[in-house]
Amino acid sequence: MRLRGDTKQSTVSSGLIGDGCGSSNAVAAAGMEAPTAQYRAKLRKDPLPTNHFITLREAVQSVQINSARNVVILPPENGDADYATDEEDISESEELPETAGEAELDMEDTGDDSDEDDAQPNPTGRWTKKCSFNNPLPDEPCDNLLEKHPELSIMSEYELWSTFFDESMLNLLHVQTTLYARRDKNIPTFQLSMEEIKKFLGIVLLSGYHSLPSERDYLSRQPDLQVPLVAKAMSRDRYCQIKSSLHLADNHDLQKGNKAAKVAPLYNRLNENLKKRGIFHSELSIDESMVPYYGKHSAKMFIKMKPIRCGYKLWGLAAPYGFPYAVEIYTGKSAVRSELPLGFRVVDGLLETVRQMSQASKHTVYFDNFFTSYDLMRRLHNEGFKATGTIRKNRSGGAHRDLVSDAELRRSARGSYDYRCEGTVYVVKWHDNSIVSVASNFQQHLPEATAHRRVGRNIEKVRQPMLISKYNAGMGGVDLLDRLLGQYRPSIRGKKWWWPLFTNALNLSVVAGWRMFRLLHPHSQLSHLEYRRTVTLCLLMSEESRGSKLGGGVAHLPLDVRRDGIGHINTTATEGRCVVCNKNTKNMCSKCNVRLHFAHGKDCFVVYHD
Repeated sequence: MRLRGDTKQSTVSSGLIGDGCGSSNAVAAAGMEAPTAQYRAKLRKDPLPTNHFITLREAVQSVQINSARNVVILPPENGDADYATDEEDISESEELPETAGEAELDMEDTGDDSDEDDAQPNPTGRWTKKCSFNNPLPDEPCDNLLEKHPELSIMSEYELWSTFFDESMLNLLHVQTTLYARRDKNIPTFQLSMEEIKKFLGIVLLSGYHSLPSERDYLSRQPDLQVPLVAKAMSRDRYCQIKSSLHLADNHDLQKGNKAAKVAPLYNRLNENLKKRGIFHSELSIDESMVPYYGKHSAKMFIKMKPIRCGYKLWGLAAPYGFPYAVEIYTGKSAVRSELPLGFRVVDGLLETVRQMSQASKHTVYFDNFFTSYDLMRRLHNEGFKATGTIRKNRSGGAHRDLVSDAELRRSARGSYDYRCEGTVYVVKWHDNSIVSVASNFQQHLPEATAHRRVGRNIEKVRQPMLISKYNAGMGGVDLLDRLLGQYRPSIRGKKWWWPLFTNALNLSVVAGWRMFRLLHPHSQLSHLEYRRTVTLCLLMSEESRGSKLGGGVAHLPLDVRRDGIGHINTTATEGRCVVCNKNTKNMCSKCNVRLHFAHGKDCFVVYHD
């Protein structure tokens, strides 16, 4: 039985009892007319969104809060005679009587052009067409990286990478892999050195830009498949043993309720290393990132219309040019219930890094409409954070009721816009390819910018509000980070569900090292691939290579390999040019595979390695 009520003030009498058979007495008790045949036909043709409730009191409370069209008292599912009765039992108490079945609430169908808000209406005042804020946020300069950490300027490429994937992370791999092999895999004689861990990481990084059909092909003896650098660094059986025993956390001491507990220690250390130099960018962006994974795990997500649709979702805080400051693994619904929406909690959690390492007034935060809401903008304003983000109608705090409608704005010229402000939050609706709405707690639409858009067959300049122009310039940090991670993503696969997250952490450290190197050396032309190759060579040549010496031309090794002081032994070879003085010699370095004078009053060997 459907009870039609007013969509704005729907109430249910405390004496209304839903009988299991759905008699007309309940309609009369509610003081409402019975539904007509035309109304029933409309419902069958255009069903409405519904909510189900176990008790009638819950349905009444929802009617008082939300806009509802109908309340339906459902009969019990089993239809037993004890529950489905024609007798009315009207209680005289204030408590609402329980129904025989469930209560179903049909919600108001708002549609795309509705002005209904999920959030509470604006409590501070009216939305007006003004261009000023009641309490403008201050704009302070951000910290200079070189002034606070001058030692970074003399670090090499490998040394910078080592500040992100540091000794604590290598020790974590060493301790947990050894523990897992000896205790869980029952290999009591298992031994692992730090040099072997570095070589293993080097092989993983190498697979990102040197692709072969199988990981075993890197260590193959076939002349058309073998990679000599890898073959001399580690044997195939040793590589397979380390990979099968690799572990990141103690299985007997995992955090309860955390689906990503097996990789959480590695990511916790990585986040500490990413922020230990401070927050040295004024503009920050917050967005989601995906790590490809096609296996079976409860934390795997599927996001339609994304470049990577299946995999693990990560929340990221990054600078506009792709430097990461914080990464969080999203594993689904939290066990701890919260009244705050997910986007609110994600922004608040990632900005905790900024609160710890810097001041809110020095930074501007950008995010998309998944996170933006009127309440979030006011919260960040109270903390001193300047924030801008695209916003949905039902989260604008009532601003869209006063803004021009989408249909009317579409009829206007390309580049037209309308705006409203209530003193703290500023909302602009702009006519672009589609209607775009952006909210900010510190920026306004003036001065106007311009954007090039196709109008008909021509490219023309159209008006663009300033806060939308600033949003486009500052928002793409996490997207750029995603693109850099995908350029040379390690191609070696693993059987463990956390293997993609492990390789992503390693890949993330390389991207962070390269972005910091380019920031410290703005005139350098070092590409992403060259930086990655340098780190990989240093890892694979962390000690004296095994096997025979390489032939062919001279390879230019990274300075970190030449100066590490490990395994550089003078040997004899056929006569050739010295790489230092360019004169003939029969001496060479066994590790660097270059000819160098070693005696007879010449110190080319020392000069090359010092």
